[in-house]
Amino acid sequence: MTINANQLITPEPFLVIGADLIKDIIKDSYFELQDLVIDTYRQHHAGETVNPDSYFLRYPQDPKKRIIALPAYIGGSTNVSGLKWIASYPDNIKHGLQRASATLILNDGNTGFPLACLESGMISATRTCISAVSVLHFLKNGKKVAKRVGIIGNGFIARTLTESFNALGWDIPQFSLFDLNEKYAASLKQHIQGLGYQQIDIETSLQTLIESCDVIITTTTASVPYINDPKWLAHNPVILNLSLRDLSEDVILNANNILDDIGHCLKADTSPHLAYKKTGNMDFINGHFGQLIDGSLSLNKDKPTIFSPFGLGVLDIALGHFIYQRSKSEPGVITVPNFFGDQTRW
Repeated sequence: MTINANQLITPEPFLVIGADLIKDIIKDSYFELQDLVIDTYRQHHAGETVNPDSYFLRYPQDPKKRIIALPAYIGGSTNVSGLKWIASYPDNIKHGLQRASATLILNDGNTGFPLACLESGMISATRTCISAVSVLHFLKNGKKVAKRVGIIGNGFIARTLTESFNALGWDIPQFSLFDLNEKYAASLKQHIQGLGYQQIDIETSLQTLIESCDVIITTTTASVPYINDPKWLAHNPVILNLSLRDLSEDVILNANNILDDIGHCLKADTSPHLAYKKTGNMDFINGHFGQLIDGSLSLNKDKPTIFSPFGLGVLDIALGHFIYQRSKSEPGVITVPNFFGDQTRW
């Protein structure tokens, strides 16, 4: 919408959109959301978005905790800005809580007025998992088949990931699961079986899982690398490095490396960042997801391929805006009366 200089406009009513409604919309929209994720990556790498650095709030007395602010803007017909505010408190899992919690604020591109506040834990997990499955789809040349998928870390992201595979129609004959907490692995196994997949093994050896799977996915809370031996990857699997800090520099340097955004991922001691600090260059990086989409990315077939997504705020804005549009007429949405008070200057 174009606004004339003296045109009187009224901000949209402010909405609050909770997790139950968001989950229902996502459940019915996986294919649309996959198209949206891929299109948002295209826009981002074409320069049609603004995605500043993430900002980290850290606590000196407890370095494991952090809250991250991800501001972003999507132009074109979307014309929406926003901010994801996501907390990561690893010790939550000791108390039966999810490690991460998040909210998302959307702002109108014309007026800057906030449009909505959305629970964003589900949005964040969904955009992470759909992005990963989309990358795998391109790496598998459009085929939705993986012989054996190994998942390291069996929490909320792993659960969302298996739901994404299922909703997007993937044929996966076998899953292998590994978690330091066997109860989490058992719970994820039961969940995957409930989705209709039958062959799910719980591995007690990390090396065995890695060496036996053609697709390996990390969804842990690890803060330092623990997968250190490139020889474990001699069979050249695809690794979706979602938790970002599981792989050592040597593993990264002996693989093809695809990032979602090169500048964003080379920070905060991610595995690619450690490799960059060790070498002083980016020669080990093959390119980004946008190049995989347009077919310009060159990969060595005799190496494992690692996708490391730092997580772009524009994806949260894209999915949040999609859900905002879908939720306006739904009974579960909450409209806050007179949220802005008097909106006029006089």
